Order: sequence, then structure tokens, then C-alpha cells
Amino acid sequence: MIKLICSFCGKEFKVSPSRVGIRKHCSRSCYIKAITGVSWGYLSPKAKRKISEARLKRKKELGYINSPKTRKKISEALKGKKQSVETVEKRAKKNRGKKRSKESRRRLSEAKKGKNNPFWKGGISQENGKIKRGIEFRLWREAIFARDNWTCQKCLKRGVKLHPHHIKDFSTYPELRFAIDNGITLCKECHWDFHKRYGKNKNNKKQLFEFLQVSSGEHNFEEIGKQIKSGRVVLEIEQ
Repeated sequence: MIKLICSFCGKEFKVSPSRVGIRKHCSRSCYIKAITGVSWGYLSPKAKRKISEARLKRKKELGYINSPKTRKKISEALKGKKQSVETVEKRAKKNRGKKRSKESRRRLSEAKKGKNNPFWKGGISQENGKIKRGIEFRLWREAIFARDNWTCQKCLKRGVKLHPHHIKDFSTYPELRFAIDNGITLCKECHWDFHKRYGKNKNNKKQLFEFLQVSSGEHNFEEIGKQIKSGRVVLEIEQ
């Protein structure tokens, strides 16, 4: 760490070598006092609003608040720097319980895809893996679980590890990957059991009916009635 002197209060403070020449004040309070003449904590709501409006105006006119040169400096200064456990916990506590809209989640996902992701390594991930980690797949999975009341449609268990199962398999029918009526909720064990019996390719509704022990020839209406009462999804028979 390098020792510097605050240009406002004269107090000595320490910074990492990468911050030398960038950091001039010992705290945000001194920085605000240096540029406004008063502490941010003592600014009136009107003054704070005025500063915020000026920043938004700059973003609207120029497309950014900090210039590309400033952002590059900030990026370089933060590289390799790890946040303290206290900082991480403080941020987590602030955001805990907050729910983002689907549109907000989609925008955040798009902003971190591909070359925009800090862990980008030139596109070495498999296509299927990228799809299953994407926001569209997560929204599809949540919709399937909610429709089936978070209940395995084979063993009718709740409170267990659930998997969304593609009735017509993921690889053979790419156009049905995010179709709600092409999904059903199975627990982890039942999902593995299904693919152990029928494999992972060319899956269809007939296999699912057999797996759920529903007749694929003449309909067993008594069994189907029990399934409807228990919340189990009933599907039309189709190869």
C-alpha cells in the first residue's frame, strides 16, 4: 500500500499502487466537500436532486456519465481487487427480498452474454449449456414448476429437488424448447429414471404416458380422474 495525503483535509491515507494518481481524497466526504463546498450528508434534498438531474442530463446528451477514458481508468484500477466480506454482505442484505421484473432480468442477462461477460474465453461453451443457463430457459422452468404446483407429476412429492422435463426432447425439437405445453415437472430421481428407461433422444408423449402409468391405448378414465384431482398434468397421446 502507498501512503498519500488528502488534498482537502491533509489527512494521511493508504491506497494500492494502481490508485496512485487517481485517488486524491481520503474519503467520499472529503471529495464531495472539495467539489461542492459542503458534505454530501448535509446537502438538501433539492441540491441532491439537482446533482442527480445534471448527471442524467449528461447521460442523455452524451450517452454516458463518466467518459470512456474515465471508465477505462476505473476498470484498470479495480482489476484484481477483491471486495471485503463485509462489503459483499452489505450489498446482499440491501438486495435481499427484492424481486426484479422478467424484463429487467432479461436485460441483465443480455448485458452479460458472450463478449460482454468478464469470464468470456472466446466462445468455448457448448451451445446447449449456454441455452440452459440463459434467462429464457430459467423463465420456462419457473413457469412449468408454477403450473404443476411445484409437485413431481410422477411420485407427487413436494419439497424435493425438481427438474423440468421436456416431453419432446430438447435436442430433437429445438422449436419446442421453451413451449410451456412441452414441459412437465419431475423430481430429480424420477427424471433420471425416465431417461434411464427411454434415453435422452427422440422422447415423446407416448413414453411419458407409459412412465406415468397411464394407458396409451384405451384411456383409463378412472386413473386420469385421480390424476386430475391430485394436480397431475394430463396430456393428449401423440407419438
